[in-house]
Amino acid sequence: MKRMAILGTVAAMTAGSGALAQNSSYAHFGATSDTIRVNGNTVFPGLDWTYEMRIRVTPDSYTGLGLVVCEQQNAVEAKLVSISPTAVQSYMTRDVGCGTDTTTQFTPNTLDVWRHLAWVRAGSVIRLYMDGAVTSEWRTDQNCAGNHPLSTMSIGMTRMNVACCPSPAVPSFLGDLDWIRISASARYTVDFTPPYECDVSSDASTQLLLKFNEPAGTATLVDESPNHFVCDVGVPV
Repeated sequence: MKRMAILGTVAAMTAGSGALAQNSSYAHFGATSDTIRVNGNTVFPGLDWTYEMRIRVTPDSYTGLGLVVCEQQNAVEAKLVSISPTAVQSYMTRDVGCGTDTTTQFTPNTLDVWRHLAWVRAGSVIRLYMDGAVTSEWRTDQNCAGNHPLSTMSIGMTRMNVACCPSPAVPSFLGDLDWIRISASARYTVDFTPPYECDVSSDASTQLLLKFNEPAGTATLVDESPNHFVCDVGVPV
């Protein structure tokens, strides 16, 4: 079983930007094979969701598709946030379910800079926020993307959950996560001031909350959500 020193207490200064992480500890994804497996059922009771994180992406991520987080039932039904290879300096989110694929992109200066990213569904409206400002908005009628009793979640590299045959791994993004919170509710519906890590807490709608404050080399992370999922470092789905 592969283990990687993906976590470490490192200098908080962002290379080349002067921006700071909110804590001196964060998860570093330095290889496309870096991954964190979330053990548990991540089904949401309703349609609304919020995927939010404080993230820094390195230029190397733009050489190809790089996954940040993926919550999926199988290869054709998933919710994911990834780095897009189709445009320089862009993020991409996908709401894949029932045979459809809704994608949005935005292209601010994102290289080597800490950003707050939030992907929010409120009813039939999905919005993408960068540093609290909405960058994209669209409507969807899909209600089954990744929301299934057999769904699985991983951060970084993932292998699609295909029962019939082996599936190639989808590589990880390259960069850092200061924290990540996934919620079964729409936490933001208008522009907002991004929270600091100390203000990010767990409540009844929190499905996963990782702050990556464990010691360097930790193999199992602490999920602060009510689910208390076991999150294994370096173990792909």
